[in-house]
Amino acid sequence: MVQVRDSKWSYLLGRLKEQSHKQRESFVINFILMNLLSDGYTDVLPILQQPIEKQDNKRELIDLYFPQINLGIEVDEDQHNQHDNVISDIKRYERIIKATNISYIQKRIDVNASRDLADIILDANQLVQLIKFQINQKRIDKDYDPWITMEERINNIKRNGVLKIAGHDYILWKTHRDVISLFSDTGWHISKQVQTAINTIKDGSKKTIGSIWFPKLLTDDEAYRINAKHPGQQQWANYVEGDYLLEHYLGNNFKDQYQPDTLPRLVFPYENNKMINYKGYKYLGRYVYDHTDYKGQINYYKYCGLAESTIDLKQHSF
Repeated sequence: MVQVRDSKWSYLLGRLKEQSHKQRESFVINFILMNLLSDGYTDVLPILQQPIEKQDNKRELIDLYFPQINLGIEVDEDQHNQHDNVISDIKRYERIIKATNISYIQKRIDVNASRDLADIILDANQLVQLIKFQINQKRIDKDYDPWITMEERINNIKRNGVLKIAGHDYILWKTHRDVISLFSDTGWHISKQVQTAINTIKDGSKKTIGSIWFPKLLTDDEAYRINAKHPGQQQWANYVEGDYLLEHYLGNNFKDQYQPDTLPRLVFPYENNKMINYKGYKYLGRYVYDHTDYKGQINYYKYCGLAESTIDLKQHSF
């Protein structure tokens, strides 16, 4: 019997539940995923409703996306056959190509109510076979990155002793304590306070050499909206702009500001990743304070991301 790890099981159930109101689309997606799982393809990551950013900052979604092979499946219901929607789908495909890359493969399956169920199943099964073929080819070419659980990814970091900014297969730690344990379990001297924004890092002589920073990333507009509903609740906006991480003090009491230290910060912002149905703290990189003004503005603290952000956990320093 094929075993599916608990966190994968939770992810699949959560994503499929969200699609259950679209009956015909849900049927096809369930058919494809259940056939892959029953045939042992439990290391294939399916993303339901993969978001693609548009130029106007709005999102559009791919019905079912397999990032390991860059293949997307669009389930066409009745409205897709209308002329205006056909033109819209062509333009949408062009945007997806630009957002992913030129190797993107798009497949469509027609679930129009007038179609016979047997024909829909035949088409869906052909898609299953195509996915298997693409996955197997990646494995043969040794170009395959299997879907592993978040727990397995964290254990790999602990075993290899290297923390780095990951690409597609990035890692989210559920709590501050989990991040701190990653360092303290390998011999680092980390202040033990939990649920604080800053945890200091000391060397063997107990000299402070840096810190772990857990900023809440918010743009100015987002922070102002929070303050409009709850006055004074959000005193800071933290956001990434290019190579910089900016802290912007929004309050009027300058005593709330601080003298920034010049030591490196390992940055772990909180992220609610709806795409993979997971929440936690992501390693953003190693940053140091930049004393130069930000566009002539006051009340800003500017931190520059360092090109080399890989940390050897066995060295107990950076």
